[in-house]
Amino acid sequence: MKIICKLLKSIFCNKENNTYRKPTQIISLHQAIEMYDLYTEERVPLIQEYEQSQTGEEFHATRSGWYDFNTMKEYLGYVEQESKKLGIKPSGLRFYFSKYPNEEFQDGKPAKYPRRQSFFITPTVNKGHKKHLGFSFKTNKHGDKEILYLEKEVHIIRKTSNRTPSQDTIKTEGLILNEVGLMPPPKGDNEMDSQN
Repeated sequence: MKIICKLLKSIFCNKENNTYRKPTQIISLHQAIEMYDLYTEERVPLIQEYEQSQTGEEFHATRSGWYDFNTMKEYLGYVEQESKKLGIKPSGLRFYFSKYPNEEFQDGKPAKYPRRQSFFITPTVNKGHKKHLGFSFKTNKHGDKEILYLEKEVHIIRKTSNRTPSQDTIKTEGLILNEVGLMPPPKGDNEMDSQN
């Protein structure tokens, strides 16, 4: 827990008695249900209509992603460890919405969840007047770690023809977390009220 406290700059942690303050970002269950239902009504039909138009097959939109608690603790610790080596202090985490390719990635790796919506997580850092820039790292040919700012790297990668990843990019060890457990809704009208 010390790692989590340090990473979040002790905003919510009281180190003296190991208690935690309630984050101001906590929402009520009623708000969560309202938001979930709005997504169900206003976004899911658009996703399903598009995906079904591509193959003619029935498609159920992804409704949730899951990481086990220990993976998240390990990830936060790893981010902190590698950030220290890079000489930077993380400012937070950013969640990017994304989608798996139809069959495989451009580097030939098979898609774990073909066509499914997903998300990936990157740590962020403040750099000058720019706040919360996503970052990762790579090891250069001399064996030194180099920080990669997503803002810059995304531009470089997209400039290449057909967005084909370079060998340099493929070998990036990185700090971007994905491989989440994705779940379409179970049989029933609504995932949030059908899991008894």
